[in-house]
Amino acid sequence: MKICHICLCGYFSENYGYQDNLMVEENLKSGHDVSVISSQYQWGQGGEVNKVSSGKHEYNNGLQVYRIPFFMDGFSFLNNKIRKYTKLYDTLKNIQPDIIFVHGFQFVDIKEIVKYKKHNKKVKLYGDNHASYHNSSLNFLSKYLLHRTIYKFFIKKYQKYFEKIFNVTIDCEKFFKESYKVSHNLYYLPLCGKRIDSSKIMKYRNEIRNSLDIKPEEIVYIHAGKLENDKKTIETMKAFEKYNIKNKLVIVGSVKKDIKSQFEEILKNSQNIIYIGWVTSDSLIKYLCASDIFVQLGSQSILFQQAISCGNMVVFEDNINTRYLVSHDNGLTVSNINQFGEIITKINNNEVDIGEYKKKSYKFAEHTLNYESQSKEYIEV
Repeated sequence: MKICHICLCGYFSENYGYQDNLMVEENLKSGHDVSVISSQYQWGQGGEVNKVSSGKHEYNNGLQVYRIPFFMDGFSFLNNKIRKYTKLYDTLKNIQPDIIFVHGFQFVDIKEIVKYKKHNKKVKLYGDNHASYHNSSLNFLSKYLLHRTIYKFFIKKYQKYFEKIFNVTIDCEKFFKESYKVSHNLYYLPLCGKRIDSSKIMKYRNEIRNSLDIKPEEIVYIHAGKLENDKKTIETMKAFEKYNIKNKLVIVGSVKKDIKSQFEEILKNSQNIIYIGWVTSDSLIKYLCASDIFVQLGSQSILFQQAISCGNMVVFEDNINTRYLVSHDNGLTVSNINQFGEIITKINNNEVDIGEYKKKSYKFAEHTLNYESQSKEYIEV
């Protein structure tokens, strides 16, 4: 089966742990002929956006990535919002996919994809929406010009050509219905993590704990990702310092300027917080496997699902999305930072069965929250 993932709404960045990467990886493992059409831009290690050459890029795992340029030269504000490209239709003609999966609807060249489907009626067309009120419509122009005028026009006009439209979180569906006035043929396809074999979890756990001089029986909390105000990194560190007795908090990720001075001050005076810094997605998985409790009291991240896939008990801020992620009794949600402190205290007093939470997380990922299971939603088996 030829499967083409189209990543023109965001950036497709090789060797990352985002949804598009993991779906592509799962399709390759299943023996499909997989390609990606993306822009010339991708994330760099420090969070910057880098430009790469246009054209076809081939990788050892069999993946083919077609980088196509914007219609207008340069990485301008307009290009990054309107997202009109050259050579999209011709690239699809060259690939000749059986299945097209569009990651994100917010670009005007959806019409080129639909044009290809009209000329190739056997092609199955799917798409997903990642836009929500958390990451989109954050100002007047974005809300009313981009989403409720430009994107709405293209989405309403062409949505009937899609076999299924998926929303990756519950509030994404709410946003899709309210912004684009489309309410039918919508399905829930939650973000997942990369499945990790239980034997690998133990291997990585021992490897990382030995490198950090952490005993096998010690309880390790982990907080990771882009460390900034929205992630409540500082509040998490302060609560851990206030309530924790002897356990460790491992922090992985790049620290943003808005919290850097506070972060460094707390870290300097702490005996139980270990800061690793930025690491690759593969290395981050190892740290998650070495940990017991994943704590993220702020904004949504793909790491939520990856932590579950690595068998972590999870502690999240209580909201409509995180309730699903603890629906298998694999974690807890809190409404404020004091409630997190209460959880730490209960853990200190051995009043929480962390092992049971961890088992339920791993089972949740094994049976439901993985891309192998999800592939049945867009690949006929």
